[in-house]
Amino acid sequence: MVEQKINTRKTDEGYYVEVLHDGKLVWTDTFETEEDLNRFIEYCDGNKPISVPLSQEEGRKVLESGESRVEVFYRHPMGYRFAVIYNHGAFPEPPKHGFEVFFHGRGDDGERWIFPTLDEAFQLIKDVEDGKV
Repeated sequence: MVEQKINTRKTDEGYYVEVLHDGKLVWTDTFETEEDLNRFIEYCDGNKPISVPLSQEEGRKVLESGESRVEVFYRHPMGYRFAVIYNHGAFPEPPKHGFEVFFHGRGDDGERWIFPTLDEAFQLIKDVEDGKV
């Protein structure tokens, strides 16, 4: 389990946040309003079936170790910050293979993509960050 700490400060541009996992900086962000900052913090600290959101590097390691799912930070051009990756191979029933990426905030139910490899799943996240998707 990762020990998460969130540091914030007010800046001229809004509110700056740093997320640390086990004392290591894994995410920074800036929010225009205190309301947006508080929503972000609430989501990071909230009671969810998935543990705290991880960096993409941390998430990859978790999935490579055989875990069934992980939530990762990413930067969507429209301001979304969280994606979930499911490892279908870790679920016993029905037997499947591949990795499913679910983006929070893209419509009412989000958006799902399925790929045969973990590399392709993380490439999609990078492509979304770069505005290619």
